[in-house]
Amino acid sequence: MLIQSIIDNMNLSNREQLIAAMQQAAQPNPEAQQMAMIAQQAQLEFQQAQTAALQGQAAESQARATKYAVDAQLAPEELEIDKINAITRNLKEGDQEDKEFERRMQVADRLLKERQIEGKRTNANDTNRNDQVSRPNQPSVQRPVRQIGTAPTQVRPVGGES
Repeated sequence: MLIQSIIDNMNLSNREQLIAAMQQAAQPNPEAQQMAMIAQQAQLEFQQAQTAALQGQAAESQARATKYAVDAQLAPEELEIDKINAITRNLKEGDQEDKEFERRMQVADRLLKERQIEGKRTNANDTNRNDQVSRPNQPSVQRPVRQIGTAPTQVRPVGGES
């Protein structure tokens, strides 16, 4: 509009031709419009396909998480079943069967507790090692070890170093 009003006010011999050329240039090109519409539609379809794929992945992840949760709930029960099957294997029928079963249950429980304690010790040792590795430049602190009834003459480093 601004350019057209400038041309209108100019004293040119081909003013009408310039105005007609500007109006023609301002007209939308139907082929360009159609191509733009096709490009927009293709972009929209692509985005919809991506959304569908992401929704499918999310559904799969949710199903996998549900399966893992159920497996985690069933694991202790399966372990208990396996433990009882192992204990009851090779039991002889008779009066001593109940006593033998009880004895085997006690042994199995004791072994499980020992393994849990050992696992906790291993985790604690690993944690201590990781702490020492993360602080390698710190000097080791030494403190005296007192034995009952003796003077503190023996010194050992703290943290398992010798």
